[in-house]
Amino acid sequence: MPRRVCKLTDKSQRNNVDLRNYSQTIIDTINKIAPNKNPIVSQYSFSTDVLTHSEAVKIGFALAMIPEIAKLGIWVKTFRLFDGKIVEE
Repeated sequence: MPRRVCKLTDKSQRNNVDLRNYSQTIIDTINKIAPNKNPIVSQYSFSTDVLTHSEAVKIGFALAMIPEIAKLGIWVKTFRLFDGKIVEE
């Protein structure tokens, strides 16, 4: 069965941090947002059963709000082609 695997974006953190130290926090956060997705935390990543895009985004935002986990992140600039907004004509 396919799984979604998530690893830290910052490669230097990936090599220096054991995510199992944050296992309970990660699992609790995932279960709160997307129950029954069978999260597993390993040394370098965590995985779940396949998530919808919305679930994945919500989990990412929730984890980023936890200071002990957020400190492991980095700001990343990404290419965007369009930026949509609502306007009145």
